[in-house]
Amino acid sequence: TSRRVMMRSGVAMPITVNLPFKRIDGAGLRLHADGTGDIPLTLSKDDRVAILAIWPNMRPWHLSRPEPMLRSVPDASAVADLLASALSGARRSHPAAGPLNKDDAEMSAKPMHAPAGSDSPAPAIPSPGRARGGFRPGHAIVIVLGLVVAIAVLARQTGMGVLRMPEAAIVQYRDLRFTDRADGSVGILDATTGTIVLILEPGQGGFIRGVMRGRARERRLDGFGSEPPFRLALHADGRLTLEDMATKIKIVLSSFGPSNVDAFKRLLPQQGDGK
Repeated sequence: TSRRVMMRSGVAMPITVNLPFKRIDGAGLRLHADGTGDIPLTLSKDDRVAILAIWPNMRPWHLSRPEPMLRSVPDASAVADLLASALSGARRSHPAAGPLNKDDAEMSAKPMHAPAGSDSPAPAIPSPGRARGGFRPGHAIVIVLGLVVAIAVLARQTGMGVLRMPEAAIVQYRDLRFTDRADGSVGILDATTGTIVLILEPGQGGFIRGVMRGRARERRLDGFGSEPPFRLALHADGRLTLEDMATKIKIVLSSFGPSNVDAFKRLLPQQGDGK
């Protein structure tokens, strides 16, 4: 408008940011090859705007003092000239707001020149590769977070720094296969003998159904079918585990509480069944 810059973003939850000219300390222009451009806005020292309120319409890497930015503006040069004229006029109308920012470094693209006859210099921004005042605290935060994520990914992929305790011996196990039946029930079969271990009627076995839906989804993502069995095993230390013999992913069922452990434990061979 003639007195402010209005930035509106979002579809499901639209947000409008109101930036009066007298609160804008500087602006700049970075042109792209297709004629579009980005116009960052530097707010006065006493004004700040929350990152969540303007993201992603903000100048990259400026985290300690976020700068709103008009992104990919068509005919950006003409828009920049118009904004420069409006800002200069606002400075003349509100001298108490202070002069336009003149201490920034040169811009990476053409500056926003003030219109002819204007006695106020145009606002400018530093080049994207340089930060005013040197290294900023926000940069350190981004670097530290990046290192933490990189180390976590490396540790997960290589096992570096992970203390592995020897697994207790298996004292009892059964290889199982789970099948969906036409009536909505789930058949649980002994994968070795083919005999039915248990039939979960519709509405029964919520925990077992939930665990096996997750395992089936992982198999589909990894390209495995339903033929490889799942090994349900009771260990010497009392832990109960379920291992997918296709993906080799093992779940410690003991961590889900006694009632859920009992739901799976009844699928183990009974006394005298072997294994």
